[in-house]
Amino acid sequence: MKIVLATGIAALTFVATALTACIDRPVLSQEQMKAHRTGYPFTFIEQNLSRYDPGSFPVNFSFVSPRDSSFKLEFEPFLASWAALFAGAAVVAWGISRIRRRHAT
Repeated sequence: MKIVLATGIAALTFVATALTACIDRPVLSQEQMKAHRTGYPFTFIEQNLSRYDPGSFPVNFSFVSPRDSSFKLEFEPFLASWAALFAGAAVVAWGISRIRRRHAT
C-alpha cells in the first residue's frame, strides 16, 4: 500500500511540477524577454519571447507554446522542483495517515 501511495504521489507531483510553468511570471524589460524563465519553486524552463512586443513593461508571461517560441528545459532545477513538491506532498500524506490512525482507534 505504501509503495502504491508513494508512486501515486510521485506521478502527481511530476505533473504538478510541469504545470507550474503555466504560472505567470513578470517580465520587466525587452532584454528579459530573450530569456524568460518559468517554473516553481525553482525556474527550470527558459524561453525566448523576444518576438512578442508587449508595448509597456512590466508584463506577465507564462510558458508559451513551443511552436511559437523555442525553449530550453533545465533538468536539475526541474528535478529539484519535483523533489520539493514531492517532499511537501509526502509530509501531508504522512500527516493525514497519522490522523486517520488516531481516529480509527
